[in-house]
Amino acid sequence: MLAPGTSEWAADAVRSIVSWKLHGPEVTEPYGMSDYGSQRALYKQEMAALLFRMLLPQ
Repeated sequence: MLAPGTSEWAADAVRSIVSWKLHGPEVTEPYGMSDYGSQRALYKQEMAALLFRMLLPQ
């Protein structure tokens, strides 16, 4: 479950990122809801790490 604040059009993508663990420690889970912070700006470093994790399997 996502914390309030995620736009409806982005909810599926944010759920996928959280379920695939394609994030760092900035994602918190208060009260059993994942707070991805999807309203804040994404840094270039975060985008690079996201793409790296998606394209190169471990």
